[in-house]
Amino acid sequence: MADTEDHYPLNPNCALESDGDGETCYIELIYWMDHTVDVNGIAYFWDRCYSDGCNPKVGSILRWDSNRKVFLPPLLLTRTLGEEKERFDVYYQKTLNRLLVIFRDSEIDYFDLTEENPEAVQTEIPAPPYDWVLRYYTDEQIFVRVTRNVDGNFNYAEVFDAELSSVTLEDPIIETGYNYTIRALAPYVEKGYTINAELNGLDKFENETFIPYPGQLIVAPDGSHALDSATARIYSMETREEIARLNDTGGGPSIGTASV
Repeated sequence: MADTEDHYPLNPNCALESDGDGETCYIELIYWMDHTVDVNGIAYFWDRCYSDGCNPKVGSILRWDSNRKVFLPPLLLTRTLGEEKERFDVYYQKTLNRLLVIFRDSEIDYFDLTEENPEAVQTEIPAPPYDWVLRYYTDEQIFVRVTRNVDGNFNYAEVFDAELSSVTLEDPIIETGYNYTIRALAPYVEKGYTINAELNGLDKFENETFIPYPGQLIVAPDGSHALDSATARIYSMETREEIARLNDTGGGPSIGTASV
């Protein structure tokens, strides 16, 4: 890729523009910047550094096309931030192929990543009911914010639909000791709350037997059992029950090298 066709970020940690394809520049950047990758292999990464020597300036999100190995024009936020030193969080919604940028005052910039050169669309969600925002979740087409009520000793869930409009929940309370869990991960978690099928309430669940998230599993070639690489526990893939541990003196089934 010729330099004239690439959109290099002006960053002192990047390789020189004469490198041509920008790949070295990307590798240097990704080590220290937050990032996410969309379904088309385009990486988005952003800076949280506010000093005068920082580049790229806060207020843009860099885009790297891993297929063509070229920087695309950056996504520009509606706020330059800079002197305000205002924090923001970025979330990717895979189902909608959309990037959300959430500011601390609950205003949002979102980008439709199906467009060739997405532009920020401004919107806002209501201010959180409690000051302590624990976490945001992207769960298929919905967006979830969980806040903490310290005095009441409980967490509180809010759900926003694909248009980022508030969804009324029948019971938004999450008991202490439980966390919100996105639906795709619920089978791999011991206990928690997840949104129900009607998207109007929370379902509390407790899995008596569960297999940890597949990312840490090593599955036998015949698919009959799997090793949890984090805990050394061996599970039956049919029943999801623990059947052995690698440190058991009695030995256990042999685990192959095929990974998930």
